Amino acid sequence: MEDYKLKNKKLCDCGYEFTIKDLTQLKRINEFIYGGTVKHISYTKCPKCKKETVLLLKQDGQTYKIIDIAQKDINTEVQNKEELQKQTEKAYIDDKIENKEFICNVCKKAFKNGSGLKLHLRTHQEV
Repeated sequence: MEDYKLKNKKLCDCGYEFTIKDLTQLKRINEFIYGGTVKHISYTKCPKCKKETVLLLKQDGQTYKIIDIAQKDINTEVQNKEELQKQTEKAYIDDKIENKEFICNVCKKAFKNGSGLKLHLRTHQEV
């Protein structure tokens, strides 16, 4: 985990909040992390921006609880912030296209029908 940085939160840089449903493969660790409460990890990727992530887990009864996440440094995974923004916007647009929504090409706001988008486009016109 030398390339990973602890986030001290469950949120990715793109805004996605990790839950126990994001757990992929459970691995036991022998390292003493967080006072010995974290005994399992799971390697996964953020569904929005595809950033490599490690979930630090604590056993909670017969399930697990996410204590923290660690992610690879942005310099090793994505060359610059613009590329990360493009990936996030593309994932957002792809999600909206699947739901058959109309997307404003200026501000990326989504609408349920074409007439809503048409009315919205007037806000971008110069007076």
